[in-house]
Amino acid sequence: LAAKEQQLENKLAEVNERLMEKDLILEEVTELSSRLRKQAANGKDYTLALAKKMNTYQHTIKMRTKKMMATLSELSMVQATSIKLEMDVNQEKEKLEAAHERIELGLPPTETISVEYDRLVYDRKRKTEMLRSQKEMEATLAAQPPVVTRTTAEQRPNAYIPDGDLSIPKPYGAHPPLKPTTENNNIYRFYKRPKVEEIKFD
Repeated sequence: LAAKEQQLENKLAEVNERLMEKDLILEEVTELSSRLRKQAANGKDYTLALAKKMNTYQHTIKMRTKKMMATLSELSMVQATSIKLEMDVNQEKEKLEAAHERIELGLPPTETISVEYDRLVYDRKRKTEMLRSQKEMEATLAAQPPVVTRTTAEQRPNAYIPDGDLSIPKPYGAHPPLKPTTENNNIYRFYKRPKVEEIKFD
């Protein structure tokens, strides 16, 4: 019995020693795991801050890219405008040189300048005549007495000479004779012109 008791005590000591070793290992593993958790938490904060910075940088890059594209488009428009203006200047220079050459040969500067000059002279004459006729009309109206009524209607007779010895004109009064209307061709736009049948005598 004593030998068995000693053997059990030895086994118990070995088990206790193993348990103590496992406890030490567990403590070390627990400490390492806590360190790793702390590092992971710190890594999450760092990753979040880094992601925010990256988003800020990306937004800034996009805005700068848009501004650059807008500037490039404006630059291209200005360049196209400058090219067009340069072409216009060259064309005007060529026209000016051609005009000088024609003047040296005794010709008008351009082929259409004579037509334009005639048109300008005609317009000036027309304006002068219009002003003159307007002044004459104003002078005529100013010379007329105030009781005279200005009209453009065709004058109609307002009296007749009856048959008699004196032959004194007599006014028509309230019932003047009707003036026959002239044939108006516009009416035949809506009505057919009547056919005049020829009369045959047997």
